Amino acid sequence: MLGPNGAGKTTLIRILATVMGFDDGEIKINTWDLRRDIYEIRKIVGYLPQEFGLYPDLTLIEYLDYMCLLNEIKNRSDRKKRISNAIELSNLTMAANNKLKTFSGGMKRRAGLAQCLLNDPQVLLVDEPTAGLDPEERMRFKNLLSMLSRDRNIIFSTHIINDLEDVCSDIGILDKGKLVFNGSMQALKAKVSTNVWTGSCPADELALLEAGYGSIWSSCLHL
Repeated sequence: MLGPNGAGKTTLIRILATVMGFDDGEIKINTWDLRRDIYEIRKIVGYLPQEFGLYPDLTLIEYLDYMCLLNEIKNRSDRKKRISNAIELSNLTMAANNKLKTFSGGMKRRAGLAQCLLNDPQVLLVDEPTAGLDPEERMRFKNLLSMLSRDRNIIFSTHIINDLEDVCSDIGILDKGKLVFNGSMQALKAKVSTNVWTGSCPADELALLEAGYGSIWSSCLHL
């Protein structure tokens, strides 16, 4: 889901994750109705919000084991297997015994993702997953989502269009709570091709262009 800040992306993600209600309409995930079958849906959905808390003095393994217990996964052998699989899928094997307070921002994001994978969800919801990450970590996270999508459906929201390229098979654009486009990246590019102009101008004339057009993306090269 692509859209500017305030478009309704997080609201929709929270509704799909059953942490927020809605007034009108009908939503189904597989055959489950979002109003009637909340607990069944929670068994097949993983949710990674944009902001989430970790326990800094726990190691990754300890944190994931605690999350398993909160989800009433009581069998020790089952917990160990789920944790090992989630850590491997999140590419955090080398940091499994490190305390979470030593993790970088990208590693913390992947630790949150590992927590989502403990139940092996059929649907994974991630809200602004690359926000605040440096370019290298952003690419690593995009590759991780692409790999995970082989076995499950993933819905993620972003306001950064580059996050969608070469990753998403289907794009929805939200604006003020309404779906204004739904299709492939190729279809989106074709739709806007006649509304995009590229060129160059002196830096002191850029302000004049910005005043006369709705949106300007610029890059500067100083020699």
